[in-house]
Amino acid sequence: MKSWLWLGVAASAGLAMEGQAQPGAGVRWSAYGSDNDGEYYYDPQSVERSGGMIRYRMRALVRPGRSGATRFALLQVELNCSEQTTSVLAAETFDADGRLLDSFTRAEAIPRSERIFPDAPEVVLYRRLCPRALLRPIPAPPRLITVAPVAPPPVPARPVPPPPPLVRIAPSDRDVVRARWRTPPTALITADDYPAAALRAEMQGSVDVVLDISADGRAVGCTVTASSGSSLLDSTTCSLLVRRARFEPARDDRGNAIPDRVRTGVIWALPPEPEPAPPGEAVPAQPEQS
Repeated sequence: MKSWLWLGVAASAGLAMEGQAQPGAGVRWSAYGSDNDGEYYYDPQSVERSGGMIRYRMRALVRPGRSGATRFALLQVELNCSEQTTSVLAAETFDADGRLLDSFTRAEAIPRSERIFPDAPEVVLYRRLCPRALLRPIPAPPRLITVAPVAPPPVPARPVPPPPPLVRIAPSDRDVVRARWRTPPTALITADDYPAAALRAEMQGSVDVVLDISADGRAVGCTVTASSGSSLLDSTTCSLLVRRARFEPARDDRGNAIPDRVRTGVIWALPPEPEPAPPGEAVPAQPEQS
């Protein structure tokens, strides 16, 4: 939930408290967590429940230096107890004097739902607000995915042209400059890209692919050369690399941009099993709904 907040992005009108010294003043905010980025509060009076979906208002106080002029934000958050995710529906960011810096709604600029992990402050609200029947251990985040570049295949030798009228030295393969990654392949795919269905089915494995690179440096094709054993992980690998990979194009001996092929691979690895809760650990009681 915080990944966009520290950039100064936030959301919708209607969260500010008009006529007060600062937006959100006068609300009986209840603290539920803090970390290196800031402190987090929620409004118990704003909690709305619908089955396993919980909506509430949140106030985030940003620590100095974390996000330029932004000092605090008001957000409308949706907690999905079944999926263990949170989504920002609307938010606003303010400077230290309470002046509005920016506002957005979920439909305009806020990212998709984010999973709750064991060290996240949202764990406290998950245990406090979600129905007891839906509470379950929170799994650790997926391990980082290693994207291992694979050495490109050798360039096939060019046929020797017939003798020209003038003496000419035929270019060698050493005059060809191969396509080069603009963004390191290890930065193109992260643990957040692990398909949810693959996580639930405990699918994992490594995928080797060959990317077809156009003369303008874009990946225009992807061929799986070694499958992970899962068609979902194989297709996800190709889809992400074709969308995100960009290259400095290959060039021939005259400096002209030419198509090329690049080999790479992705290792999809499941997180370790979560440690069982100590015997007799009590589940926090839910507050009464007012």
